[in-house]
Amino acid sequence: MLRRRSRADTTGTPPIDLAALDDRWRRSIEDIEASRARLKGLITDCRPGPVQDRLRTIAERVDQTAVAAAQLAFRAQRAASAVRGLGLEDVRAELKRVRRQVADSPDGSPGHDAAAAELRALEDKHAALNQLANTADDAAEHLRLLDLRVGAAVARAAQIALLPDADVAMAQIERDVTAVVDELAALQAGLDAVATPPGST
Repeated sequence: MLRRRSRADTTGTPPIDLAALDDRWRRSIEDIEASRARLKGLITDCRPGPVQDRLRTIAERVDQTAVAAAQLAFRAQRAASAVRGLGLEDVRAELKRVRRQVADSPDGSPGHDAAAAELRALEDKHAALNQLANTADDAAEHLRLLDLRVGAAVARAAQIALLPDADVAMAQIERDVTAVVDELAALQAGLDAVATPPGST
């Protein structure tokens, strides 16, 4: 089977192997990789000097973005897989059943107390799995938006590279791409906080 690989490199960071990613996650990473390739072309075509130096710095930030985005995509995919493996829909159905059992049994009876204890455990598991599922969904949407921002930054760099004050304008692009790297770090931290649902270990 052919292995799908990213298209290009900009500053020495190796291409990212995306073969194991589902389409939901892979598309955004492929787009970021394509932005890396376009940026490499800009650097090659630019004359040595301050603008090329600024483009190289931007390329380093885009490299960081590509690596961090791929790491987030792989981890979010694993989180989504864990949610499926632990049966979120089954937990929801069981939660409804046990809630009816608690409501139908007399207070203080052995059956009521046992069902109430089971209900508490199921509610905890459902809350954790639901949070993990939501976090994976949020990661997919954030990756899509961050991919668009990286693409826009590279397009702006191509637009202004030949302007007399390009170096000044490039500084803002560098800040924009650095902000993307910081946001990816925050998303990683958010996924860390909910990455171990009950019953997964």
